[in-house]
Amino acid sequence: MHLKHNFIYNTIYQILSIIFPIATGPYLSRVIGAHGIGIYTFTTSIVSYFILFGVLGLNTFGSREIAYHQDDIEKRSRVFWEIFLLKLLSVTASSVIFLICLPFFSKSLFIFYLIEIIIFFSTSLDISWFFIGMEDFKDLVVRGIVARILIVLSVFVFVKTAHDVWIYVLINCLGTLISSLWIWPFAFRKITFVKIPFRDILLPLIPSIALFMPTIATSIYLSINKVMLGALDSIEAAGYFQQSDNIIRMILMLITSLGTVMMPHIAKLFAEGNKQKIDLSLEKSFHFISFLGFPAFIGLTIISDHFSVLFYGKNFLETGKIMSIECIIIVFIGFSNIVGMQYLLPTNKVKLYTLSVTLGAISNIIANPMLILMFGAEGAAAATALSEIIVLFVQTLSTKQDIPYRKLFFSEDWKYLIAAIAMGLILFPTNMFIGKSWIGLILASMGGFVIYIIIISLLGSEISRIFLIQIKEYFYKKGIKEPK
Repeated sequence: MHLKHNFIYNTIYQILSIIFPIATGPYLSRVIGAHGIGIYTFTTSIVSYFILFGVLGLNTFGSREIAYHQDDIEKRSRVFWEIFLLKLLSVTASSVIFLICLPFFSKSLFIFYLIEIIIFFSTSLDISWFFIGMEDFKDLVVRGIVARILIVLSVFVFVKTAHDVWIYVLINCLGTLISSLWIWPFAFRKITFVKIPFRDILLPLIPSIALFMPTIATSIYLSINKVMLGALDSIEAAGYFQQSDNIIRMILMLITSLGTVMMPHIAKLFAEGNKQKIDLSLEKSFHFISFLGFPAFIGLTIISDHFSVLFYGKNFLETGKIMSIECIIIVFIGFSNIVGMQYLLPTNKVKLYTLSVTLGAISNIIANPMLILMFGAEGAAAATALSEIIVLFVQTLSTKQDIPYRKLFFSEDWKYLIAAIAMGLILFPTNMFIGKSWIGLILASMGGFVIYIIIISLLGSEISRIFLIQIKEYFYKKGIKEPK
């Protein structure tokens, strides 16, 4: 399937994967409050570590291996069943360990942990990695649409009071399970059944462990802040942080969805030995991330306070302060996604990727306790930003011989940075005066976006030239089709 279509489908899929907390965020923040959201955030973060050890890096490994054998149904079918069966065994083992540990967790949160056992079932049955490897994102979008609509409607129908937190958790878990089951009929169109001897089930274990290490490290600095906030500060603080994180991750999903599409594509190019096309793909990715990342970071920094109060309610002013600090990761994760997901992993340079995310995780573990005790949830946001800076620095340093960063920035990317700064200088005073209402905030944001587009057009950016060419082609074709 064409890369452009895959990007569109994957963008929809990634947005749908977090549309639940975004679509229901204003409602839930007013019904179950920061405490209820914090309970879900804290317990889910704990469960995620058991899930992490169950998955063993098999999702990323599976996508890459399927990408290597896209055109051979026998080989990809064998890879599919080997990885699926190994994942089923490992997640089952992880669920058993979780059940053994369950009596030692907080008794007040016991019911929530019990409900979240469902996540183990949905994880073991999730085969989205296969469709990513096949570069087939359309079926994933179909699955996502059905599951997310059911989740959102169920929340509005069944979650009515602050005592319904357990229902909120149950709906989210069941929605994930339905989403995992829904995709299976689509998979049987692309694979055949292959009998796998038990000894062969273990074959993917060793190479997947190489990808397991960076998965552990990444997971640590994505969720440890929420666990530490719940333990060192309060459940409410974890709730405030989660609402900020939801908005940041939604924007990141849009920006980094290109990485998910490009990873199997570049893996295939790497298998073919086509370095020229790999370099061209990376160059386009850097320009795309700069085009979206710089204005998103600066714009969200400026409007975060007003937006959080308008979106979540006046009790969530703290979320805006957290968001203004955390949003810097939009830029750093955007670029590290290119270097890590689009270059290091597809070209089998896993050790360098592991080193970068491990150092990021270590810095996060060290910085989080100190900064949380000093500044609360804002300290957790700062620790998150620090870890992402370190990840990108290490990746850039280790690939400077392979990727011409200086040339990329000074040839094109600086234009997007200059335009974003100019947009911010205009948006900041405008937002101060009219940004306290939805109409004012929307007008200020739209004005900033128009300014940004005008400036990058005047600077002659590549993306603005592409847009202009497409517009001209559209009107040219329209003119040909018009009757004389």
